[in-house]
Amino acid sequence: MSAKRPLQVGDLVRIDSGTEDEAMPQDRIGILLESADTRPKTESWNVLFVNGQVLKFHECFIVRVENDD
Repeated sequence: MSAKRPLQVGDLVRIDSGTEDEAMPQDRIGILLESADTRPKTESWNVLFVNGQVLKFHECFIVRVENDD
């Protein structure tokens, strides 16, 4: 079994249903813009959505969209 590739800038992602934000589009799909870590090892990311909103999420709520999704 291969290890999961770490998240990286430019990944197409979906935000898991365990979190909500009124500014997030219904499809919950966005692109990782940059690490949002203000402190070491917080593992948060800024995500750009198609509606132009940039929102911050911890990586536990971020799922990479794979070719077979």
